Amino acid sequence: MSSKVPRLVTARTFRQGYAMGVVVAKHHPKTVRVAIDRRLFDRKYEAHYTRRTLYHVHDELDEAALGDVVVIRQCAPLLPRFFACVVVVVIDKSCSIVLCCY
Repeated sequence: MSSKVPRLVTARTFRQGYAMGVVVAKHHPKTVRVAIDRRLFDRKYEAHYTRRTLYHVHDELDEAALGDVVVIRQCAPLLPRFFACVVVVVIDKSCSIVLCCY
């Protein structure tokens, strides 16, 4: 599998090996949790709803932060339980301000 990023990356292209999501957690070094949201339509109730899939992703350069939009790629599992994906590129860096309560 080549390491090139496809031009348009959506949740559907994860079958081809790539997906785009948002970093929702970063608790350990070189590990981020990425959420991929997808919109679905219920034909019976004629309503749209959102489903979310969470992936534990290995970030070798440790450059992804909370709120960043990243492209991830499928790979062989690096550990038995986690890391079936690797961060390919960080698309959008978030400019969020962290507020601390003392």
